[in-house]
Amino acid sequence: MHHFLFILLLSMTPFALTAQSMVGSWTYQATTPDGAEVTNTMIMNEDGTFTVDFASDGKAEVLGTYTIEGSKITIRDTPEESPCYGKDGVYNFQLEGDALTITLIEDACEIRRRDRPWTITRKK
Repeated sequence: MHHFLFILLLSMTPFALTAQSMVGSWTYQATTPDGAEVTNTMIMNEDGTFTVDFASDGKAEVLGTYTIEGSKITIRDTPEESPCYGKDGVYNFQLEGDALTITLIEDACEIRRRDRPWTITRKK
């Protein structure tokens, strides 16, 4: 009986992990320097890379990598020409269904740092 329960739990684990995965496309609202509201798209890939497309115009303006440890995500911009290159951003996150809330722990990059919690939504 114990073996059956162990196998049952083991077989259910991938489904639980998939349901909580950040992999996929996400959108969030932002305000441009001139005050216009835009929808940005962030794509989180299984290989630990991500892109951000400002104004969802089909061109990725930010490229980087991420690592997850528990409920903490660390992000890094990868191109050397990025103003955030070499400056890690560390955030807590809470994933509930299609809503991902991110809260600052520390981020050395001024232009990326969000001092208030923000929520992004899984793109369907």
